[in-house]
Amino acid sequence: MDSLNSFRNVTERDIDLLLIKYHLALQIGLFTKLWERLPL
Repeated sequence: MDSLNSFRNVTERDIDLLLIKYHLALQIGLFTKLWERLPL
C-alpha cells in the first residue's frame, strides 16, 4: 500500500509538471503569434 501511495504521488507531481509545461508552451505560442502580427 505504501508503494502504491508513493507511485500515485509521483504521477500526480509529474502530471502537474506536464500541465505547467503545456501552459507555458501555450503562452509562448500565443505570444509569438501576436509578436509576428505586430508591424515592426
